[in-house]
Amino acid sequence: MSYDTNSLRPISDPEEVAKVNKNLSRVVRRATERQRLINISLIKREGWVSVPVQRYSHIICMEQEQLQRTFIARRYRKLLAVALDPMGMRPSVYVVPATTKSIEALNREWFSFNCTLFAGQPDWVIISTDSEFDVVAGPADFVRQLLDCEIEEAFLRFQTFVTNYPMEEQMRKHLYFVYDLLRYNYPSAEVGFEFHLINPPI
Repeated sequence: MSYDTNSLRPISDPEEVAKVNKNLSRVVRRATERQRLINISLIKREGWVSVPVQRYSHIICMEQEQLQRTFIARRYRKLLAVALDPMGMRPSVYVVPATTKSIEALNREWFSFNCTLFAGQPDWVIISTDSEFDVVAGPADFVRQLLDCEIEEAFLRFQTFVTNYPMEEQMRKHLYFVYDLLRYNYPSAEVGFEFHLINPPI
């Protein structure tokens, strides 16, 4: 399989990078310490749902053709990708054409990093973590279309994965925490409430 890494356009202008990060911070925030990511937070948005999914292949967390169909149906031509880990001298923001080949290229470029993919202000967001789960958040009709199933079915799939997939018990406990957080707490939370996905507050 070939990866069209030339299709990824890094954003290097500091003002443009700051603008992208400001838009993303309406939904996703990160905390770092000594050049290390210590937390990812999801902010509650009005009218949104948030669903955890198994981390199949980093940011490609669902069937690739379904990604393409959804983006075409929504008339997205370009997406934005933001690394959540400190990247040093490497690009931390890319403009990504809304094609499976370009997303595959992004996956290869950032395979070992926590990152996000989104469009608009954002209109929706995919959070890809290095902790066996991704999160798809946005209006319910978008999430259903992207995952190609009902919201309840998406939660059931994740619950089945957490229950049955071989993993360390500490990881299983954390994934159950994420499941409960997004299944039961997110829907009833006030707009603007911040949910910690990686290191929950004690």
